[in-house]
Amino acid sequence: MWRRLNREEFADTNPLSALDKKSADTFVWRVFEKYEAKNPPPDGGRWPYLVAPEGTEPKRTYEPLRDTPHLFLDFARLHEKGSGAFDQWFGEHGLLGLHPREPWRFRNIGSWTPSDKFEDMGGPTETMYFHYHEARAANYALRLYEAALSRDDGKLAETIFDDEHHGRVEKEILFNMRANITGAERVDVLVDVALQELAMQVNEVLRAYSYPLTTFGLSSEALTPKEPQSLGSLTASLWPRNLLGAMYLQFYWLITSRGELSRCKFCNRFISFARPAIGGKGRKVRNDKQFCSSQCRQNYHYHNRIRSSHQRSGS
Repeated sequence: MWRRLNREEFADTNPLSALDKKSADTFVWRVFEKYEAKNPPPDGGRWPYLVAPEGTEPKRTYEPLRDTPHLFLDFARLHEKGSGAFDQWFGEHGLLGLHPREPWRFRNIGSWTPSDKFEDMGGPTETMYFHYHEARAANYALRLYEAALSRDDGKLAETIFDDEHHGRVEKEILFNMRANITGAERVDVLVDVALQELAMQVNEVLRAYSYPLTTFGLSSEALTPKEPQSLGSLTASLWPRNLLGAMYLQFYWLITSRGELSRCKFCNRFISFARPAIGGKGRKVRNDKQFCSSQCRQNYHYHNRIRSSHQRSGS
């Protein structure tokens, strides 16, 4: 069954969705009233770039991971819309953060390490060319995942053999040979290829724009524990360096949740059984749940029982 992902599925797999706003601090990003297009500097750069005017105050500050769990989905869909959609999207959510604020920083122990700060005000590497490229790449990753989930041979082939990907004939021969040698179905080979491509792209972005972080259950209001802590209060997490990294973390949570997901028997959307990955009290979903809503349960009951019985009786 072919169906595109929706916003609710991203929210269901976001470990921050079930947390109270005060229970944990998350990544913060600023949005400015306008961004100016500037020509590249004479000493480098090929494309005009965007930057917020100096001295302007942000019109809003928000937490992308918590406030907009579907941000990756919306960004990936931009590739299917006109160029005007980009201006509106940046006006609502801010720039991607592709310009490093400090290329390197010095540690006291005497070593140089990459900066974890990227500029939300823009800069010479915040170009529209890169914006289009990143939106297209996100759209490609999203389509790969949707096609793999659906096990749709036609969609898988269409996505893997994208017009900008060369060597279709050679790849077709290799995939058919692989299916013949292994005894696997062609669709299984295509799913395997799609997931490999997907993993490579997501890993590339996460390596560049996120980093591992050890979190500890401290209150955001005071430097005191909320309750007596144990070793279990130290948890593994990832932290984004910019908005693009935050969006790919949302996608990462989705694509790595398959072991803790089921699908609604009526509409086929995801039902997540996962507990929140960051501290706080979250709702626990029954692991035998078969429908995502009471409406889907009623629809399934009607279509598969009541309607079927009427058809059998000839009424």
